Amino acid sequence: MKGAASLSGAISSFASCLADLIFPLACASCAGHASKKDYPVCAECRGRINYIRSLEAFNDIACSDIRGFFSIGPYEGVLKDLTAAFKYHKKTALAGFFAGELASRFDSFFPLAPLSGFDVFIPVPLHENKLRERGFNQAELLACKLSELCGSGVCCDAVMRKKETRVQNKLHYKERFENLAGAFEINLKKLYEIRLKNVIIVDDIITTGATVKSMAQLLKRHGALNVFAISIARTDIRNGQKAKIFKNSFK
Repeated sequence: MKGAASLSGAISSFASCLADLIFPLACASCAGHASKKDYPVCAECRGRINYIRSLEAFNDIACSDIRGFFSIGPYEGVLKDLTAAFKYHKKTALAGFFAGELASRFDSFFPLAPLSGFDVFIPVPLHENKLRERGFNQAELLACKLSELCGSGVCCDAVMRKKETRVQNKLHYKERFENLAGAFEINLKKLYEIRLKNVIIVDDIITTGATVKSMAQLLKRHGALNVFAISIARTDIRNGQKAKIFKNSFK
């Protein structure tokens, strides 16, 4: 029986290698070969991701409505390429990769508030016109994968985007907040998903925090207990010493 099991394992391994040769999987960052084990990001590109090492990276956006922020790393290099591939080139398999990276690191920074202890993940919604144009909401895909990994709930329609806003990355600091004034509203049919619940807002990129802060205010006003915000990447639009402190928060 042992010999049969060993032979079966060898055949399975050979078949997997053969499949890799015949149907090679491409890395979403460098487009090079990614093994079935590493897909959708090859081992080399994984090794080049700069990960967060200090929550000081979020000191500049701290606010009373959000208890904590977390991102995989800075919006640069491999992580920037992967985020763009996910968001603009429909590499939706990356949702699982990003969720795994977030889930494996979040708890070490917030040991008293593990991801599995939250009640619900709420993704930043897209306006219906943007959703129709893109075909999917990247924050929603990420929230669903996080829910699967952590066993917490997910509610994709607790918050709705009632106003079509300008693209945030084209705006200056103050304009970003003005742009989002009145952009979101609570779905009153889903209040039970919010009241007295510990909530995590899920987005792709956090810069000034304008989007997640706007949502957090709304959620707290409607009874959310504690609100955290997580994203794939964190970027900064400042210069000088503050930007240097931000950069030093990653490795």
